[in-house]
Amino acid sequence: MDFFKKKNKEIDKNSFFVINEFLVPKHNEKTFVDYYRTNIELLVSHKGNIDCRLFRSKEDADSITFISIMGWESEESFNDAKREIDSIARKTGLNVLDFKDKHDIEVVRRVCTEVPILF
Repeated sequence: MDFFKKKNKEIDKNSFFVINEFLVPKHNEKTFVDYYRTNIELLVSHKGNIDCRLFRSKEDADSITFISIMGWESEESFNDAKREIDSIARKTGLNVLDFKDKHDIEVVRRVCTEVPILF
């Protein structure tokens, strides 16, 4: 179970995960990755973040699928970070929904807790 050990933090029964799937048109790949990097750098700097990973599909088509997995010590630590990021976004005029719509990006979000089958 070393997937989320980047920050030397362990997964436990309180851990909370957000799994996002992004369907990104090929011509918007670089724009998406740059935007994602900026947002994630803000999120992972917050207390309670375990790690964040971004995966890209190997298949080439008109769109590229990206999967992100963010691990948090608890749902509360995720919500605290999200509130702060949302506040910063409002102050700077950064609108995630506008970005998504402008670049034809589809998002599926899944919120998960670990099923302890491997411990």
